[in-house]
Amino acid sequence: MSHQLVTKRSFDKEFARLPKDLQRRIAEAFLGLRDRPFPPGCAKLKGTSCYRIRVGDYRIIYHPDLPSGIIRLLAVGHRREIYR
Repeated sequence: MSHQLVTKRSFDKEFARLPKDLQRRIAEAFLGLRDRPFPPGCAKLKGTSCYRIRVGDYRIIYHPDLPSGIIRLLAVGHRREIYR
């Protein structure tokens, strides 16, 4: 089953600020979530129902709502800043 990806406006803004080569790598990672919401290496964030995937030094934070078939992309950013 292919899931629908939904982004927050803040995710779109953060993504647009990234260099183009990094955007390509990150887009490839989050587009893969449509078919595989829990790829190898993903981790559940403590105290929330959100998960993260790593792309080099960058992280993508997302919330899978599997019963409705929606994956909400919440944030993208450098590992130094993303969890603040």
